[in-house]
Amino acid sequence: MEATEYDIKLSDRYRDSMKSYWSSLLVVNGLLLTFFSIEMVTNNSCGINFGHILIASSIISIWLLLWNYRTIKKHDFELGAMSREDFPPIPEEEEGLDLPVEKIEELIDKAMEKKRKEDIDKAKFRNKIILNFEKLVEYLLVFETILILIIIFEDYFW
Repeated sequence: MEATEYDIKLSDRYRDSMKSYWSSLLVVNGLLLTFFSIEMVTNNSCGINFGHILIASSIISIWLLLWNYRTIKKHDFELGAMSREDFPPIPEEEEGLDLPVEKIEELIDKAMEKKRKEDIDKAKFRNKIILNFEKLVEYLLVFETILILIIIFEDYFW
């Protein structure tokens, strides 16, 4: 099954929007980490408080997002690094024969079927992890927002 130009454009748009979303999450978590780290240093606070929990949550979010970027980069590299040597060998009885293009394509498809299935399964597994990490980062962002509100208004409540 060949990807159409439309499928490729959709895939590219999805990847671009995904990376933009992750970039914005990285920026937010980086700002939170920077601001609250400076706040902790200037206040010389001892013991664990809400700011420390917020910093830890930001660090976890940043690492999860970086893992997602790394996974996508690795996947793209693997696709780009494929060469003719990665294809299974042509069966000896078929090698050197003057076969029509359709027959050659059929042989290649048949030989590549197992590898394609393995690659698709691996990509599905990676995608599932990426989406789970993304969802976890979103939950952490909600948690971080609640912590920020608690930190801002803690003088009013305690």
